[in-house]
Amino acid sequence: SVYIAGRTAALRDPMASLAHAQPLDQSHRTESSGDVFPEETTTLPEPSAFLQKFAACHDPKQALKEACGVPPPPHVWSGPMSPREVARELYAGSEAGIVPVDLLGQCLGHHHEFFQALANEFPFFFDFQNMNIVPAIRLYLFRFRLPGESDQIQRILEGFAGAYYAANNNKNVEKPPPGSLSSTRTDPQTRGWYVEPTIDDNGEHCCVHCGALESEVDGDLRACAGCNIVHFCRPCRYLAHRRGHAVVGMVGYGRACVQARRNAGTLEVDQETGMATMRFDRDGKSFAASEKVAAEYDWPRVSPFLSEDSVMVLAYSIIMLTTNLHNQNVRSKDRMDLHAFIQQCHKINDGTNFPGDMLTGIYADIRDEELKVVREAD
Repeated sequence: SVYIAGRTAALRDPMASLAHAQPLDQSHRTESSGDVFPEETTTLPEPSAFLQKFAACHDPKQALKEACGVPPPPHVWSGPMSPREVARELYAGSEAGIVPVDLLGQCLGHHHEFFQALANEFPFFFDFQNMNIVPAIRLYLFRFRLPGESDQIQRILEGFAGAYYAANNNKNVEKPPPGSLSSTRTDPQTRGWYVEPTIDDNGEHCCVHCGALESEVDGDLRACAGCNIVHFCRPCRYLAHRRGHAVVGMVGYGRACVQARRNAGTLEVDQETGMATMRFDRDGKSFAASEKVAAEYDWPRVSPFLSEDSVMVLAYSIIMLTTNLHNQNVRSKDRMDLHAFIQQCHKINDGTNFPGDMLTGIYADIRDEELKVVREAD
């Protein structure tokens, strides 16, 4: 399927994407570009007996035996501590800066069943709720050094994806009651999105859903008639209403149209009544109409992720993007533009696309500051 093909492409040679990432300077922790780093502590807690044993180990095999107390097969789960208990200890130790970052990364990426369970448990101690994915990845990579093999990185990112998706999914989003102002015709994962224009660095608009440029669709790239803010190509216009916009991008308006105008400052609002006026085409044949919109006619944002796999594949795409934009060996003409990044992420969200304005935010975040990994000081 297209989705599987997209995932396969995202997994291709991930270490090449990380090879040139800049190290974090752990002596100067700052908050920038929405990153969230642990606060400095003036006094370190006394490490537990487990953490002392773990810090004294030289490799995962030794840590498994001497720190975790896991005997050789077939008794791999009979240690004194469960993977979750070990994860809790390592999280506290990494937060205090007393866990060797190399060893922790090697253990999280190790193929042993106990460490695979640890890789799934460890990220659940992070608070990723309502956090955008790029700051979440930055926060996670701050705690350990990524190992050098693709399979190890995959196991680590699978654990991250599980924890991030658990904190940011729409399974508990209630359907609007009949007669409410919340639309039932839109795809649930699109709500709150498709409200910002997607514009390349050269100033050219691209389709907010698929990233197509006007030159790639024979000039058939049009702004939604309901908002005149975001653009759709012809194929994506047919389902514009599923993204909160006008029917086929031409008739009426949708909740995303109201929010897009509000964000752009083009929404006509009566200061006395608080009511807004939407002007639109009623029949797609230039039949002008207007309608009053209540203040509660909003478009609250939800998480767009449909599965753990979609989180993982997007995380790989972000890693590849940071290399493409910041690796000195990549020629300027080969740098990825916004529209190319959106197109690269085609159908990786369980067979559908991520909102273009969400990917625009990710692109700008990585363009302005590359994704960094923990490394040994030179």
